[in-house]
Amino acid sequence: NCAAMEGGGAMRGGPLASTQVEGGRILPYTEVFCDRLEQVLAAGWGSAPLYRRHVLTGRAMARVLAHEIYHFLAQEKGHAGSGVAKNCFHHRDLLGEEFAFDEHTAGRMRGRAEQGESGEEEPAGRE
Repeated sequence: NCAAMEGGGAMRGGPLASTQVEGGRILPYTEVFCDRLEQVLAAGWGSAPLYRRHVLTGRAMARVLAHEIYHFLAQEKGHAGSGVAKNCFHHRDLLGEEFAFDEHTAGRMRGRAEQGESGEEEPAGRE
């Protein structure tokens, strides 16, 4: 839970993004809450010049979107304990050099992709 991590650059005031769910199915429509993202990132700027902040904001936004894309691809509302699919991000997660899925989460997404390729899953939009 991010509320326990409020100090020192963790999320404050709610999620960084939201992906739409309809009829229990996670849809590929995401909204990023840039004001909240900026709050988290501000703790990690230090004395970085403006152009560097722009680059890092792009990196952070891509990582937030990767997290939301995980929800869609895996059709998973839950979170992992670590990596891209974890519940809460610190500015170090969003600005650092490393950002990856843990093996369990990557395996779940591969399994979903293979299911979709084999035609075992019902096509999107039909329930």
